[in-house]
Amino acid sequence: MGRLILCLALGFCGTRLFADTIFSTFGPGQSFLVNGVWMVGGQPPAEIAASFVPGENFSLETIDFAAVSLSRTLTGVDVTLASGSSAPGAPIESFDVSGISGMASVLRVDSTLHPQLDAGVTYWIVLSTLDPAGPLVGWNQNDQHVVGVSARFDDGAWLALGTEVLAPAFDVKGNPIVSSVVEPSTGVLVIFVIGLQVGVVAHRKRKMARA
Repeated sequence: MGRLILCLALGFCGTRLFADTIFSTFGPGQSFLVNGVWMVGGQPPAEIAASFVPGENFSLETIDFAAVSLSRTLTGVDVTLASGSSAPGAPIESFDVSGISGMASVLRVDSTLHPQLDAGVTYWIVLSTLDPAGPLVGWNQNDQHVVGVSARFDDGAWLALGTEVLAPAFDVKGNPIVSSVVEPSTGVLVIFVIGLQVGVVAHRKRKMARA
């Protein structure tokens, strides 16, 4: 009982089981446009990037995106997380995704580094082909009329796609980062609870001594 009281006083009773959706352009049930895509690959190989800005600090857990092979051949892409005010900068974490088929579907990558992403900073999800000579990949567009800020890397430079085009379909999930510093009010409550527990134990010992 005492452990439960202390647990409630500290404000946690276990670990988080599911990551929060930090940003998403998907519709209900992760819906997206099946017939609308941004093309990744070709000659010279083009890359597509979509941006998002977290509303709070969090550690990355997963990235979901909708993609399709634009041929009958299975293919893959490189998914990179980067930061940058107007275009993707140095990679923060990268993932290789293979087995993309000719049927558009939602794919997921799981972070192993769990980098901290900060509120108010612009981050980018970048898709590029694993094999420059391989088939084109389509990054499906969202069906929620989200325009966002996207960019295309072609001929050696990032080019803004404008703010009136449909952003790619993707989401980012993570766990909010809570400060480890105990707030004064919380500290007072913890001390009160511990003092209460000590008082209960002392009272029981005095009662047993008189028996």
